[in-house]
Amino acid sequence: FIVNWREFVQNGWIVHPRFVFESYDLWQSGWDLNAKLGVNFMDQAYNQYYYGVEQAYATTERPAYRAEAGYGGYNASLILVRRWGNWIVNGFARYDNINQAEFEDSPLVETRHAVRAGINLIWIFSSADD
Repeated sequence: FIVNWREFVQNGWIVHPRFVFESYDLWQSGWDLNAKLGVNFMDQAYNQYYYGVEQAYATTERPAYRAEAGYGGYNASLILVRRWGNWIVNGFARYDNINQAEFEDSPLVETRHAVRAGINLIWIFSSADD
């Protein structure tokens, strides 16, 4: 892993405070639960980089847009994890919502909410405990 600091570009800041609930061995079932609820706040540079449209790139379908700093929406997620020997299975679901976000009116925004979910199956072939 190498970082080339001469070409490193900082495109703004995001602050993401959140509440986290974790329960291990939920109801003595062997499953672990992780639930999170958080909000996003971004500075103007961040929002302009991702949601702004400079005049030079404006078209009739994509007008120029200058993003401002502020509220950037919220998200909520649930994760369930279970381990059996060298196998781990987890499932997750996450909801993101940018209604009333500072950049909600950007022509680059196509949807104001999203849901994603998935399942992972992991095999640990070696560990320090072996």
